[in-house]
Parts: sequence; structure tokens; C-alpha cells
Amino acid sequence: MIFEKLKKIVIAYIANNFKLSNKLTKVNNHLGLKLTEIEKAQQVLAQKLQNLEKQMHLKLYSLDSKMQVLLRKSMENEIFALRNSVLPYANLPIRPSHFLLLSYNKHIPKYSHHNLGDFIQTIATKNALLFLNPKTTFEFFDRDSLISYYPVRGRGIIL
Repeated sequence: MIFEKLKKIVIAYIANNFKLSNKLTKVNNHLGLKLTEIEKAQQVLAQKLQNLEKQMHLKLYSLDSKMQVLLRKSMENEIFALRNSVLPYANLPIRPSHFLLLSYNKHIPKYSHHNLGDFIQTIATKNALLFLNPKTTFEFFDRDSLISYYPVRGRGIIL
């Protein structure tokens, strides 16, 4: 009789553990499927992020190129505006290969200032421009005659 009661208890225990084992197996399988879905979603997101980074790099490169063009054009316009303000011939056509360089052939004696560095820089600029484009033309303008244009601290000297 004790054996029968013990047998029933063991059978109930085994059945209960079997049911619990089945539930755990189902939960484990369900979690495995969810984990697989999450991994796939991560791969898709990683690919999308990679594509967005490529697009961003291309757009930044394009934007940088456009900005460089605008900066170059702005600099050219500023240089041409200065040239037109210095030269008395405002209506002359502007040629991109024609440059205005400052001349250092003479200096106003009252300032007794000789800047050899500026003279050398003008020669270097002229040589660099001729190297880039042998058909480049130049006009020279006396630097000392610009003194009246940009007075510095009331001294009337261009630095």
C-alpha cells in the first residue's frame, strides 16, 4: 500500500516535471526565434547605417566641392574689385589670366621704408603664375600710391 502511494507520488512528480520541461522547451524555442529576428534586424540596421554613411560622405564631398568653387569665385571677385578700384579703367574687360602686381621700383622717401620681403614675394608670385600659365599677363601698380586708400592708425601706411 505504501508502495502504491509512493508510486502515485513519483508518477505525479514525473508528469509534473515533464509538463514543466515541455513548457521550458517551448519558451526556449520562442526566445530563440525572437533572438534570430533581433539579429536579422540588427544586420538590416547595420547595412542601412552603412548606406547612410556612404550617402553622407558623398554629400559632404559634393558640398565641399561646391563650397570650394564658391570660395574661389568669391576670391576672384574680390581681387577683380580691388583691381577695378585701383586701376582707372573700370570698364575694361577682366581677363582671368591677367594680374595686377604691386611694383617696388621706387618708394616715397618720406617713409624711408624698404621692404625687401614684399619685393621678393611679388617676384615669386609672378614666377608661380607664369609657371602655371605661360600666357599670363601682368600690370604693375606702384604700391606707394595706395597709401591714401587704406590709412592705418592715422599714419597712412599700408602694411
